[in-house]
Parts: sequence; C-alpha cells; structure tokens
Amino acid sequence: TKIVVFWRSRLELLFYVHCCKISCRSPHQ
Repeated sequence: TKIVVFWRSRLELLFYVHCCKISCRSPHQ
C-alpha cells in the first residue's frame, strides 16, 4: 500500500507542476 501512496503522491505532484507551468505560460493569468 505504501507504493500505491507513493505513486499517487508522485502523480499529484507531476500534475500540479504541469498545471503551474501552463498557468505560468498563460499571459492572461
């Protein structure tokens, strides 16, 4: 179960970083 939590937190982190990059690239935001 620890591995599942690890991967889940990793995916959430990657998703957060991805969204951050998109919003940082957007000039209207």
